[in-house]
Amino acid sequence: MNAIQEDIKKLCNEGVIGFFKRLEVVTVFGIDKDSKQVFNVITVIVAVEHIADIKKNIEYLSDSLINVKGTTIAFGVMRYYIAFDSFYESITELKEKEIWNASGNDLATGKIEEVGKNFVPSDAAVGVQLNNILKNNLFGGSYIYEWFDINKNYLNFLFEKPSILQELSSKISQYIPLKIASLSDRLGNFILQLPISIIYSKVTHKEVDDGLALDVYWHTQAEKYKRKLQFVLITENDSIYPDFHSFEVNEGKYLINMQHNDFSHRYFIWDELNGNLLLASTISGFISSFNINGGMLESEPRVFSTIDKEVAHQRINMRTPWESSFTTNAKNTEVIKNIQNARIFNKEKDDLLRRKEFIQYHKDDESRALADLRYLINEYGEKGVWLWDPYLSSNDILNTLFFCEHSNTELKAITLLNHNESKCPMSCNKCDKVLATNNNKIKRELIEIYKSDLDKNSGNKQGLNLEFRSRYGKHGWSFHDRFIVFPDTSQGTLAWSLGTSVNSLGQSHHIFQKVSHAQLIADAFDELWQELNVEECLVWKS
Repeated sequence: MNAIQEDIKKLCNEGVIGFFKRLEVVTVFGIDKDSKQVFNVITVIVAVEHIADIKKNIEYLSDSLINVKGTTIAFGVMRYYIAFDSFYESITELKEKEIWNASGNDLATGKIEEVGKNFVPSDAAVGVQLNNILKNNLFGGSYIYEWFDINKNYLNFLFEKPSILQELSSKISQYIPLKIASLSDRLGNFILQLPISIIYSKVTHKEVDDGLALDVYWHTQAEKYKRKLQFVLITENDSIYPDFHSFEVNEGKYLINMQHNDFSHRYFIWDELNGNLLLASTISGFISSFNINGGMLESEPRVFSTIDKEVAHQRINMRTPWESSFTTNAKNTEVIKNIQNARIFNKEKDDLLRRKEFIQYHKDDESRALADLRYLINEYGEKGVWLWDPYLSSNDILNTLFFCEHSNTELKAITLLNHNESKCPMSCNKCDKVLATNNNKIKRELIEIYKSDLDKNSGNKQGLNLEFRSRYGKHGWSFHDRFIVFPDTSQGTLAWSLGTSVNSLGQSHHIFQKVSHAQLIADAFDELWQELNVEECLVWKS
């Protein structure tokens, strides 16, 4: 038995952090329909305090195998119980043979790397991402150990097509509360969760005056294991520490006189005897004042008309607003806090400009805007650049993606074949109007023009791996927003909203802005890209 297993055994001794009897195993598995190979998607193993029947057959939580659009892999969710000795044997075999056999059936994995003890607190003001896959980590927190699948060979299809992962996560959550899409780095892993149950504690506002109250209760079976513990609390405000408390606790209620009761804080309970945390909070806080806003429905509505193709009469019910405020033990320090909370900027403008996260352009800024876009392409495009613009033309491709300095990186672009009449490559007066009706004859002519332009101007195409597609006929759908997406960087997926089309960069006011939830934008791009994966939608390919 290695050092990590010895460490687990010590934690699981009766009265150290709980009174564990069995281990509950929940596995999301995949089955390759062609090879029939069964492999691990994720396995969470939780120590439980009841004596579950380890001889009971495996329980399949999904009614049938789960199918997801875009893959030939079928999925399932199963649950069973094992003894600790069986767990240690299975973990040893997992590391040596890359096979998990605790259920009696072989489950294939990738290369396994063992990770030692970590403490995961329960959610508070700040959520803990790992709690999306742990079981009921609601009170003191849990210790976890992980066996990482470091190459994830069986799971590459989920990373190549994140939309499959999103759909799989949604379908799995119908059977068990695992949100695997939010923790894709844990796919393929085995996670052991040891919940803290030896004590229960909570921190609340004191009933009178300022400060906090700590309540500590021992497990009903813990009478002979009660011992002195150390409680530590640190208050935080604006990255400084206004207050600190540390004292011994055992059982009962403890009052904490704090200098600033409405600042956020962290607190811990340390077991000196066993050298373990029994509680660790995330950043927490309590509301000292709040407002309630509402409105009373007026008897007379606003009546007016809108004019589109025809006059339409509108009727809007009106509300008279009212507001009420409530305060609990607020001091004058709240004035200071409110001033701090009203800080106009969280980041310096120069920092945002330097990282190209927020840039404002005005008329005659064409050169600067194009230079900034090329900077982003070369800064973040080592493993891929996706350009999404309904007005994207051959010249726009030449001015942007052709400037990518990363050899053979995957460059993708999608257009709707829209264009400005003043820049119409077809030299016709009615083209813009015809294109607006999705005239496929005109669009086919435009594709040929763009193809010819790129063939003529693409040069030697050294290190160029570029494909340009468009919506055509019944394939795909219309879109409006303009994005540049970097699907694979050291920071994960990144995306910027361009604020205008490439062909009008810097010609009038618009904003480059880094966007949150970039993976969702990448998923949407990829979904449309797959819809356009037909020959008639291909504009040009290097």
